[in-house]
Amino acid sequence: MPHSPRTHQEKRRVDDALDVLRSALVEYLTALPRTSRRVYGSADLQALLMAFIDRFVELVLPSRVRTLAFAAKDARNEVAHYTGVMAPEDALRHLSNIRQLLQDLDARSAFTEVDGLYNEQLESLGMRDAVVPAVAAETKSPIAVTGPTAKGGTVVPHGKYGALHRHLNTVVEDQWTVTFQDIEAILGGPLPRSARQHRPWWGNSRSHSHARAWLDAGWRTRGVDLSSETLSFVRSSNAQ
Repeated sequence: MPHSPRTHQEKRRVDDALDVLRSALVEYLTALPRTSRRVYGSADLQALLMAFIDRFVELVLPSRVRTLAFAAKDARNEVAHYTGVMAPEDALRHLSNIRQLLQDLDARSAFTEVDGLYNEQLESLGMRDAVVPAVAAETKSPIAVTGPTAKGGTVVPHGKYGALHRHLNTVVEDQWTVTFQDIEAILGGPLPRSARQHRPWWGNSRSHSHARAWLDAGWRTRGVDLSSETLSFVRSSNAQ
């Protein structure tokens, strides 16, 4: 049965917001030293976000902005791999994160455009007067507006770690090195305390539900460093 036009509104809003973000990033990156519009003007959003993340050490911005850039990358991946339905709550989370990123970059005109899309999505969810922060005050991670169950009570594969499983399925590299904050951006919420205190939490054991999220996607963890809060995911076929 074909999807109704209503089911595509969430994807359309996120897609429009990502187009606005792309233009804002071209302007932002072009203004940095040692760059020109020719370098970034024709780049797609994925390349612009990676350039922004790579050059983040040069920027005088809060660390949460880098986390929001990874969240925007996740939104771009979901749109790129759109299968016909985007959960309304996921669309709200993506719009909230893009909106906050533009505000932190002081891209005022772009922020106004995305703010309008964000409010459209709030209204579609019956949350017209709700205040939904893009970053949780305690964890400094993008919000999670979804739970471990889908509409109708169906259990989402891998529970709260399903978003990580889906993200790993979109990674084209054979090794992906990230921070704990980057993973929290993808999950839309904080990692448990044990993830920061106990290295075995990151072990590649199917006895742990969170590990099955990356193992089932064909990845294994390597090089976990609790002090710097970094680790690498390596494709299982390439892991030693």
